[in-house]
Amino acid sequence: MTSTSSLLTIIFSILALILCITRIYSGVYLASRYAGRDGVKSARMLPYWVPFLGHILTLAKDPEKLIHKVRDQSRQGLFSLNLFGHTHHFIYGPSLIKEIHQQRSSTVDYASVVWYILHRIFGAKSKDRKLYRDAHKDFMEILGNHLLRRPQLTKMLSVTIGNMEENIANLVSFASSPVDQSPWERVSNTSLVDRSSNTTEQVVETNLCSLIRDFTGHMSTASLMGRAFLDNYPDTLQDLWRLDNGFKYLALGLPRWLPIHSLTEAHLARHRLTQAVIEFHYAMDGMAVGVAPGAEWGELEDVGEIMKRRNKVWRDKYGASPQSRAAGDLSLIWAMNVNANHLCFWLLLRILSNPALLSLIREEVAPYITLTQPPSPNPHVPCSPQVQISTESLSTSCPYLKAAYLETLRLDSSPWAFKRISHKPIIITDTDTDGGEKQSYLLPSGTYINVPHDAHHKDPRYFQSPDSFLPERFLVRSSSNDSSSSSSVVVGVQQGTLTPYGGGETMCKGRVFAEKECLALVAAIVSIWEIEPVGEEEGEDGSGTVGKVKEKTKAQWSIPEHKKATAVAWPKRDVRVRIRRREEEAVGR
Repeated sequence: MTSTSSLLTIIFSILALILCITRIYSGVYLASRYAGRDGVKSARMLPYWVPFLGHILTLAKDPEKLIHKVRDQSRQGLFSLNLFGHTHHFIYGPSLIKEIHQQRSSTVDYASVVWYILHRIFGAKSKDRKLYRDAHKDFMEILGNHLLRRPQLTKMLSVTIGNMEENIANLVSFASSPVDQSPWERVSNTSLVDRSSNTTEQVVETNLCSLIRDFTGHMSTASLMGRAFLDNYPDTLQDLWRLDNGFKYLALGLPRWLPIHSLTEAHLARHRLTQAVIEFHYAMDGMAVGVAPGAEWGELEDVGEIMKRRNKVWRDKYGASPQSRAAGDLSLIWAMNVNANHLCFWLLLRILSNPALLSLIREEVAPYITLTQPPSPNPHVPCSPQVQISTESLSTSCPYLKAAYLETLRLDSSPWAFKRISHKPIIITDTDTDGGEKQSYLLPSGTYINVPHDAHHKDPRYFQSPDSFLPERFLVRSSSNDSSSSSSVVVGVQQGTLTPYGGGETMCKGRVFAEKECLALVAAIVSIWEIEPVGEEEGEDGSGTVGKVKEKTKAQWSIPEHKKATAVAWPKRDVRVRIRRREEEAVGR
């Protein structure tokens, strides 16, 4: 017994000694130091206790808290962590971020990160790694041509906006039965409100986030994949949300059998989505050689040009099977939906919760959202208005809407760039130091770069009151240096150091499309619909009527807390609202 106790004492003493030595070594030797001539330093390594694991447990627990704490305690624009024996540099200073974005792909490797995501998240097979590496340039060119350059961008936008114009006046149908509702209503628990008998006004109660993200998804996915895809696979959007909800577990490579509900759902959702994309490619391949794909697919004439081009390149240039193509095209469908759709929800919610801003935006977008009331065969049941949206003008002539969009990106989006320094070390220079002096840092080859953009976006040194929604910070005024001055005239917006879409060669290719889609949707909604938060029930509804709810007291808007996601946050809880049409006098046309 005594010998066992002595052995345990020795083991614990050795472990304690190892921990102490690791802490001293990492805190003294690995701290920021000069790495060469001319005052070049290494990035400061935070001290840690456990060899090899380093900071992984602290980072996994609450990455935002750790990064923001170090940012606030240090005047440098970067620091380093040890994660599983690898050095990861976390960069948040705007001048350093700019230099990282300017590095060429031959110096800072992103291809390995792309493959890791395709393999872990979207299920690409190891045997297809060379195929994806060879095809990467072709597909980046297709995305750049269709999402950033005219006339292809205009054509793709016109399809999405056309879908929106056709459906936005029926965002809610006022149907009490789910059978008669649109797909986005059914997933958002939409119910007809039981109003008093002395009014004909129709009101529905619904979950705002679910409603907006699925409505947006139906508009954009149809413009990419064609309407038959969503008709044949109606659970596509719900499976995308399940896949995204389990993103971090898939990224870690966790097996399906682990008892984590969101992980299991993500694996199953990925399987269903993959099968849907495979069947889509079989149908497209058949059309290419004159074989009708079946009545359920129709003629596939409304499939977006991006997917038509991708299908042709996959088939004719690389001879890839539909099974090999699926992961890449699934990643595109995912990217088109998971961030922009949630951003539309946050932008709409933040505008609705600010009555003064809502009034300003309704006034400035009025010339660019044209509503025409067609004659109705039944004078007691008016037809839904016809809608025309001037997308370009919303981006260029509506500064309050654009400023609110930028501020929503700043607050509700947390993009994280990840790259590897491949062949040789790089030197980056911080020009934002407090003393005005430049400081250069050496980042060795084989180490990793992380750019958590929200660390800068919520830095009080650059954004006053960083946790507050203040879209006026982005407004440009004509006659005053004070951006909040009411005596000056607003002439535009200025993005400043905000980098929500990254930068350089890896900047998000869909940024222009996403902005125009989001501005158009929110402008149309606030022009057509009145939306207010739901309060507490005044009493029990004993009628037993299905699909109807009783009157509730008036509530105040409340912004829900964030649930961390891949870029744009999810709300931790949905926002229950009531929606009715705006009166014609309020709309003014």
